[in-house]
This record gives sequence, structure tokens and C-alpha cells, in this order.
Amino acid sequence: MAYRLVYLWLLGALAFWPLARWQARSLPPADQLEASLRQEPRQRPTDRAPFTVELEGIRYRVEPQFSYAIEGLVVSEHVTESWWRPASFHARANDRLNVKDVCVIWGENAASGSYRQARFHSGEFTCFVRFPSAPAVQAFVPRALSNNHLLAVDPELRRQLRQLRRGDQIALRGYLASYGHEQATGTGSGQGYWRGTSISRDDTGNGACETIYVTEARVLRPASPGWRLASRLAPLGLLAGVVAWLRLPVPER
Repeated sequence: MAYRLVYLWLLGALAFWPLARWQARSLPPADQLEASLRQEPRQRPTDRAPFTVELEGIRYRVEPQFSYAIEGLVVSEHVTESWWRPASFHARANDRLNVKDVCVIWGENAASGSYRQARFHSGEFTCFVRFPSAPAVQAFVPRALSNNHLLAVDPELRRQLRQLRRGDQIALRGYLASYGHEQATGTGSGQGYWRGTSISRDDTGNGACETIYVTEARVLRPASPGWRLASRLAPLGLLAGVVAWLRLPVPER
């Protein structure tokens, strides 16, 4: 009887873990989105002068171009700092300032729910979108999606940005900014590392991503908090089943 109970526990844990992960990353329907997600990002002139910041022994020059505020739904994400990507471009360039990239939708896409028909995937500098059918493509508004490179120095703010997940409804405040190692130049021709930013929601291709020096980040509504907790606990349930199985007495022959 004990063997059967532990066996059923293991089967249930194996089935529940992928289900919990899938549910935790599912995107909410349009009627569950905050009303603020239906507005456009706000971009305004700024008189903030260029400044320098230091992080992990590296000095960066940040050149704000516009103040920026955006509310959106995270549809995919990319962690720029990770031990399993030791050869990433960010690692090779000593770019520690870029904490995370998030691909978000807002405006017309948030209002119509067309994002629910799409499949999103983030690369190191890109956000890919795929559609199952032509009508799904036609319902989606490309300009109401952006890939955002998020910069921050404050440890608490960096922690908040790292914790952003697919399905979270978020609000970001800060500056659209170019940045790089301090010895680089704004033309990109000097030694060191330099990255720019998009200042239009209508551009596409290389350089169309927004680089945001973040001063404030909030999760307006998290994605499936119950399923997210379940997905974190599921491996422990599986481990408990394995331990229980190993501790069962060997049946006598």
C-alpha cells in the first residue's frame, strides 16, 4: 500500500510541475488588465544632464534624451546576467548596467486582447512574435509592442527589475537614454562600449528597442500569484516523493 501511495504521489508531482509552470506563465485576458495599460507610453523632453554612475567597478556615462513612462503587460523576458550564459554579448562587453530586458504590449493590443493569439520569445537584444494564423496577425498592432532594455544602479531597484516575470502588469518610470563605458563617446566611435535607444514607437528593426534608465518600477498586478507559488513548490513535492520512495523498505522475497 505504501509503495502505491508514493508511486501515485510521484506521478502526480511529475504531472503537476509542468502544469503549474505553464499556468504561472500564462497571459491574462484583456478584461483582467489594468485600465492604465490601454494608454500610450509618455515621452517628454527632459533637461536632465548626462551623468556617470559606477557599478561593480565599472563607470558608465548615461545620456538622458527624454523622460519616459510606460504601463504594459510583460509578454516575454530576457535575463542579461546569468551563469549559464558566460559568453553572452553583455558579459563580453562588461555591461552590468542592463539588468533585464522585458518585451511588453500596451494600448490597442491591451484593449483588443490580440496578444493572446501570439507567441512571444525574447533573445539577447530582440523580441520575436509568431502568430498561428493570418487573422491573428491582422488583429495585432506592431507599434503597441516594445522591447525594453532596463538599466538601474540602486540594489533594491535592480532586485525589483530582476523579479519581473511574463504576465506581470508593470509601470516603469525613468529616461530614454544612451549609455556606455565612460571612455566611450556618444558617436560610438570611441573605445569601449556604447548603446543608444529608440525614441519612436513606430521604428522597426535594429535600434528599435527602448533603453530605459529606470527610476521607478511597480508591478500593478502580478501574473497568477497562486500558480507562481505552486510552480516554485512543485519541485519540492517531487523531491519529497523521491526521498519517500528511497526510504521505503525493500520488499521481502
